[in-house]
Amino acid sequence: MRTVSGTLLIPNDFDQPQLLLVTIEVRNVSRLDVASTVLASTEMTNVEIPASRSIAFSLEVPEVPSSESLAMRVHVSRDGSGRMQEGDLLTTQHYGVASQGSDHTSELRLVRI
Repeated sequence: MRTVSGTLLIPNDFDQPQLLLVTIEVRNVSRLDVASTVLASTEMTNVEIPASRSIAFSLEVPEVPSSESLAMRVHVSRDGSGRMQEGDLLTTQHYGVASQGSDHTSELRLVRI
């Protein structure tokens, strides 16, 4: 296991004072013809949004063979339900994670959907 850490960047147009439910996942995205699988995940609840609009996170992720491709996915549930709905925040870019060794993903930009 190793620790993957980084920062979530909250867009200025997200007008709530706190994040009710944040789900951060590292997924195995190696195979194009099947759904990705979750290797590690963590949740944060009722997180106050600081003036910097950035929130630090970390999670433990297992090492996988170097032939595997990993990526991060973040979903902020606006109402705390965990279901994807209009107004939620989501990563919409690919944020790769090394399959082995320590890793630090410096900034994950979230987009309002």
